[in-house]
Amino acid sequence: DPAKQFCLQTDASSIGMAAVLFQEEGERRRIIAYASAKFTMAERRYHINEQEVLAAVWAIRKYRMFLQDGPFKLFTDNRSLQWLRRYQDERAKLTRWALMLQSYQFEVIHVPGTRNELPDYLSRNPEQNAGENQPIDDLSQYPILNVIHHQSLYEEISDAQREDAACQYDRARLQRLAREEPADAEEQRIKDEYALLDGCIWRRTPETLLLYVPRTLRRRLLEEYHDGPHAAHPGREETQRAVQQRYWWPTLRRDVIEWVRSCTVCAAVKAGPPQVKAPLRPRTPSDPWHTVSLDVLGPFGEAPRHTRYVAVLTDIFSKWVEARPMGTTRAKELVKFLEETFTRYGYPACIITDAARLYQSVLWTNYLERHHIQGYTSPIYHQRANPVERRIQELKKSIRALVEDRPYSWPEKLPNALFALRTRTNAATGTAPATLLFGQNLRRPGDWTMPAEARPPIQPHDERVARARQRQEMYQQQLFPEPREAQRHYQVGDLVLTKTRPGQSTFAPKWSGPYPVIEVLGDGVYVIDQNGNAQPIHIDDIRPTPPPRVEIADDDPVEPDERQPEAAAPLPERQPVRTIPTPPTREKSPEPARQEPDQSQIAARTPPQSPWERTAIQRRTPGRARSRLNFLMRDLRRLNESQEETVSSRKR
Repeated sequence: DPAKQFCLQTDASSIGMAAVLFQEEGERRRIIAYASAKFTMAERRYHINEQEVLAAVWAIRKYRMFLQDGPFKLFTDNRSLQWLRRYQDERAKLTRWALMLQSYQFEVIHVPGTRNELPDYLSRNPEQNAGENQPIDDLSQYPILNVIHHQSLYEEISDAQREDAACQYDRARLQRLAREEPADAEEQRIKDEYALLDGCIWRRTPETLLLYVPRTLRRRLLEEYHDGPHAAHPGREETQRAVQQRYWWPTLRRDVIEWVRSCTVCAAVKAGPPQVKAPLRPRTPSDPWHTVSLDVLGPFGEAPRHTRYVAVLTDIFSKWVEARPMGTTRAKELVKFLEETFTRYGYPACIITDAARLYQSVLWTNYLERHHIQGYTSPIYHQRANPVERRIQELKKSIRALVEDRPYSWPEKLPNALFALRTRTNAATGTAPATLLFGQNLRRPGDWTMPAEARPPIQPHDERVARARQRQEMYQQQLFPEPREAQRHYQVGDLVLTKTRPGQSTFAPKWSGPYPVIEVLGDGVYVIDQNGNAQPIHIDDIRPTPPPRVEIADDDPVEPDERQPEAAAPLPERQPVRTIPTPPTREKSPEPARQEPDQSQIAARTPPQSPWERTAIQRRTPGRARSRLNFLMRDLRRLNESQEETVSSRKR
């Protein structure tokens, strides 16, 4: 009851403060609101008197809309307010509190702690954090008292139509057609397909009315239905269907396509159209153990700490695989693994790795230089460029099949998996890796018990290597044919988007940028400057930056698929609403022969161009007439052919 006096009861504890707002009716209390809040870390260090005063100040600020218009009662410990009057000039904080309390009219009623049960309970069980100077949001507490009228999109379009000159002319023409009978079929069609409602121009459809959008608000509408918080950046078809449920303008479909195509957010978070993959150009060494490839697999949580990773090395020519469990991925352990392997099979000429940091360490580079091994790195996050990735997939499948329901036992099954890969015939070479490396395949258990006549013959090693080399070349031509579509190419200075690194959040953008291209390395690899960090990136992980958005205009020529046929018919769901032509002007003014007319007179008597006037002008062009005549002749030929087929079938 606003006519009655309000009462406010406050209390503070060691962790928070609380307040109760109520009115008295005799001996009864009618509760209006409860409130509680936790103290901040700084407020917990206040003196108990400061905390009591803070509770009163916080409660009065919270319910000031009830208390500022008249006197009220404040039930609290009056000793705290007496303490405030004594020390209000010594601290700036206390001075601010005292000045704030002086602007209110209230009577302090002392309440001992034994009778302050309800605020005391709320202060010991606060529900939210509140600071000393935390602003109070009146809108969230009493929204009905703070209603502010915001202009809706429909009202904005209505005002824009009233200010647009072309809409004013079209409105006058529709008002005339509403009073008078249409002069011909064209005017009748305009009257049937357009309407005036509430002073606005609407487009009729078989289902509903669509509001015509002037040029000045088309960008605003596309931002609302594509970029807005309730749109979430839909695709072209979804955006067009959403807009066409309520609005229409002649170039709607083209504007939507250009708007979505130039959206940088869509380019960053969506996969985008499929791109032509760059052709793989795998290295084909001429001899076994000439080029090897190295990578580290892991970590594995099912294994002990000293076997969390697996270093995998493969010979690109023979497909021979070496692997060793490791506890870490330090360069020291990798160098030890390489030294054990190379002293057993020989040192290669080249080694291929990814772009990890450990392959840039001093220990790694010194080892390669000391043994005259050329090191190559693949583009970052592009696994297809490292040949060992294929062997890793086969190794994981073999181990998965061997461990069955004991995944922690994979270190024990690793030698068996390697034996299987080394003795298995490879599709690219046509022979087993062990045969290319040693001249014959590895023996299986029990092979020595077979007769000598049943053992496979040993072929000359040179012939086997030459045959494997030829087979690999043919296999690569079949597996990696030249692409039929043209490849993308970028130049230095082009802005591109790069694929984000794997392992990020599920909702992180898929592409980042734009970043400039600073160097072209060849074979589809470009050096991209990512905020000062130059990285070689493969072309499959690069896409062009969307074009900048252009201003939306309504004076561009209308595309053929945006025009309405002569007969009005219901439109399919995905087809845009089309432009309606107007009848030609019946009044003809004589034109002086080869004289330039007065431009001021033309501007005075020529009305502004309407949304449907442009198509009427285009319909009168000779090219348009020839196109329609060609369509009619084609339909006539088809009709004659169908009649001849019918007559011939009847004769048969």
